[in-house]
Amino acid sequence: MAIEPELFFVTLITVTAKPGAFMSAPKAGKGRWVRTAVLTAAVCAWQIYDMATATEAPSQAMKLLQLFLLACAGIACLGSLVMLARPD
Repeated sequence: MAIEPELFFVTLITVTAKPGAFMSAPKAGKGRWVRTAVLTAAVCAWQIYDMATATEAPSQAMKLLQLFLLACAGIACLGSLVMLARPD
């Protein structure tokens, strides 16, 4: 009797996972804001690099989408830095 690999891994994950591990809320504290600041700064850097090194001109809609996403990532980065600097 052979066990299908997909069924084996789903069963293994289900058995070894803690209850509520997949749906748990983020932990409170400054670590969450540090992680958010680092990730959004990386997204900003990646977007700027991508726009600066483009080999062909993107369409106007794509350019607007890139600028909008860059603005959103910048706002998120600044917001997380403000929350990090805020006293508890």
